[in-house]
Amino acid sequence: MIGKTALARAITAESITAECFPTPELALRSNDPAKQAKVRAFAGEQAVAARRVCGRLAAALAAANDRGARFNAVWTAFDAVQDWRYQLALASAEATGRYGRDRAERFRTQITDDTANYDRLGEVGRLREGSAYDQATRTWTGGEQTPASLAMRRIGELAARRFAPGADVAHNHLVLPSGLYLVLPSGRATGARLLRGDVAKAAADELTARVAARGEDASQMEVGGDLLYAATGSTTDRRRIWAAAMGLLAGEYRNWTAARNAWAKAAYLLYQAPQMKKGSDSVNRVFLVAAGTVLLGRPPVLLHDIDLRAYVLPEHEFVTELLAVQPPEPAVQNERGAVLELLEPQDYNSVQATYWTAYARTAGAPIEAHATGVNAVADAAARAGAATALDRLADDLAAESASVARTGEDARGTGVGLVLALFLCRLAANELRAGGAR
Repeated sequence: MIGKTALARAITAESITAECFPTPELALRSNDPAKQAKVRAFAGEQAVAARRVCGRLAAALAAANDRGARFNAVWTAFDAVQDWRYQLALASAEATGRYGRDRAERFRTQITDDTANYDRLGEVGRLREGSAYDQATRTWTGGEQTPASLAMRRIGELAARRFAPGADVAHNHLVLPSGLYLVLPSGRATGARLLRGDVAKAAADELTARVAARGEDASQMEVGGDLLYAATGSTTDRRRIWAAAMGLLAGEYRNWTAARNAWAKAAYLLYQAPQMKKGSDSVNRVFLVAAGTVLLGRPPVLLHDIDLRAYVLPEHEFVTELLAVQPPEPAVQNERGAVLELLEPQDYNSVQATYWTAYARTAGAPIEAHATGVNAVADAAARAGAATALDRLADDLAAESASVARTGEDARGTGVGLVLALFLCRLAANELRAGGAR
């Protein structure tokens, strides 16, 4: 059953790189290449965090012996990512500002019904480089368009089409999946809301009052013009939605396509249920890549500005977009699945435990060609070197397997686990030597 093989996959955390984290255009608020490069460098920090969480989550799921343990493993992984983002904010090189140390507490401050998050969409003048504040209109005017200002304009256009004629509020209505590891009931819930007109004006007034109450300068807030906001949903619904996302990512699926679809739905749900006042986008991105790598056997692909698209698109459109950018199922997984189908169900626990023990000992050695993306390695010498390293690992596993067979120590389970790992090493080495040709 492929559902069980989610634990026994050769999860290669090293395949998670900075390329897995496309820089959101919203973060590119300058046209200066040097400033943009500084922003793009954050992808590397996200990759480091995702690799660490991926390895820990894989090990925790391998050790989980029931549904509750799987759910707790995924929950713990999410909490670890949230703590990473908070610690990063605490260690910021900037004392003040948008990501200054003085705002670190907001990365672990819960959103409540009284402190909903509001993100302005559409024409946002402060995102243009060199714009100036106009007190009369309470907007930022002039300036040069940036990737951020253009992206927000496009997002605003998508949001505008969601409103019914005469309506000032549009909702992301969700049907939560059932049969998961949930204490809370499944059913319907409401995620993000889109606001315009008088409702948006009330949100702008609320935001201004909040900023002033914190003792911050609210005199140049952009709360004029054609107001359009994305707003978080109720605390009760966000908790239910978040739990449903955790349940999907803790699931066991009979085939790779079902696992991929579950991951895509979980991504939409997570963005409907942010937890903290700041940092939810990067937390979700790191967590989705880490958990997706465990679930799918290789890093999934994220959309640019995935958070904004989740706010303004209905679920079916978002999931369709997200699935469209995912690569096809790795052929090597089909071959691994065929091997695992031969195992007796009672042998599986000892097999997967041995497999993960072998994997951990190799410190994440790439034992799955497709999952590590080695087919894209153009340098023949690099491919040959990796193939040789895999052969050495296979030799070690073969020797250990022979030793287990001689001693008779749990030969059925432990031996099969080692042979499976050995098989995947040889397969990946052959792929590398073939230059990735299929």
